[in-house]
Amino acid sequence: MQRTAQQPVASDEALEPGRAPRLDWDDLRVFLAVADCGSFRAAAAELSLQASSVMRRIDQLEHRLETQLFERLPNGVQLSADGLAILAEARDLKDRFLFLERKIAGRRRLDTGVVTLSVTDGLGTYWIGPRLGQLRRIAPRIRINMKCSMDVHDVAAASADIGLQYQRPVDPDLACARIARLHIWFYAAKSYLDIHGMPTSLEGLRQHRFVIQAANQLDESMMLGFLGVNEFRELDAVRTNTSTSHYEMIKAGMGVGVVPTYLGCGRGELVPLAVGADYGLDLYLTYRQSIGEIARVRTVITWLKSIFDARTHRYFSESLLIGQEPRPVQPEQLIDLKAAISMRQARKA
Repeated sequence: MQRTAQQPVASDEALEPGRAPRLDWDDLRVFLAVADCGSFRAAAAELSLQASSVMRRIDQLEHRLETQLFERLPNGVQLSADGLAILAEARDLKDRFLFLERKIAGRRRLDTGVVTLSVTDGLGTYWIGPRLGQLRRIAPRIRINMKCSMDVHDVAAASADIGLQYQRPVDPDLACARIARLHIWFYAAKSYLDIHGMPTSLEGLRQHRFVIQAANQLDESMMLGFLGVNEFRELDAVRTNTSTSHYEMIKAGMGVGVVPTYLGCGRGELVPLAVGADYGLDLYLTYRQSIGEIARVRTVITWLKSIFDARTHRYFSESLLIGQEPRPVQPEQLIDLKAAISMRQARKA
């Protein structure tokens, strides 16, 4: 039997007593298309649907609302009084939905573009660089411009979006987080130790040849203090200003040097010495608070924190660990710093 205009067809979705009608964006989209086009057939063409599907959606919507939205006419449809009453609200909801859609799409587009990262050359070369593939899988449209230098780039002046540095920034407008602890230990190449032997004491260590890095953000007097000497000329040493040349010379057997444990032990190319000192550097992540609201910058910040997470990468934990299978240092392996200081004072005299 053919239904009349006053009797909408019931759908399988029975309306539960006392429950508000359930609507979704597709309901409104079909309703507005029919209202604008004036017929089911024209609305179907507009929506790339079958006319029967459009009719069924309107029938189900009218059933859920328990009212007739359109009067069926021989040449099309026209809005009923109730249909006219909700038309303005439906258009407003459409505008809100499209605004939200554009906003979400805009945030996705912001997760693209260039992020400039300032970092020490050692971390950039040996830790961050080899892991950039992870970031690319997470955010393939972000491009990293990595400035590797021991100099501290002025993040506040926008010379970099994000800085990783050993010095805590003092500018109150910068956001700052301590994300890791880098521990330092003495290392040498196996080829060097095969010739010169493994030092087992402070005095024995002082007899070796050294490779020393002298650069910004590093305390040059640290190694002098460990060894109980006052000047580099008291040592048989070669000096360099970059982390990469420092590491490569140690690896080539040029001498003994201090290297972060993530590098010295993590790569397995150097041998940790039997003696060393419990010395570390805090690593700070810093950025301008305003730029931290940009999606691509937030994505990179989150990723950087993850690759320095001590729960996954134990060399960055609070405790000094050495060895390819990270293990605590034994007390007898630690240089007696009091003895080193006494030796240094005696040499000054």
